[in-house]
Amino acid sequence: MTQTLTADGFTAESFDDFVASRNEPGWLADARRDAWRTFTHLKWPSRSDEQWMRTDVRLFKLNRFAPPTGEAPNDAPTGLLSSGLELAGSILAHNSRPVRATLAQRWRDQGVLFGPIGELLAE
Repeated sequence: MTQTLTADGFTAESFDDFVASRNEPGWLADARRDAWRTFTHLKWPSRSDEQWMRTDVRLFKLNRFAPPTGEAPNDAPTGLLSSGLELAGSILAHNSRPVRATLAQRWRDQGVLFGPIGELLAE
């Protein structure tokens, strides 16, 4: 089974490993790194901030989370919420890794692009 949490949590190293594991163009990796730098320089919200005054973030421990690692399994289950529905498209992902993407032929014929961003950008 794929392990998603690590003892290190969100660190610069784990983030760099995550970005390096993605099949994305360089400009997108650079944008992710810029976002990470911004995130690391921002201070945590406080209850005196209007948007956060009703949210207690003191119990949110970022070190208990980590960027996803590993590959998605080939035998991931189907989505339960979409059972019995006719969807225009859907993506099944496991730990931030796309497993399967579908798009109705009607929309493909009209030129709609749908799928994991890394794959779409590579194409």
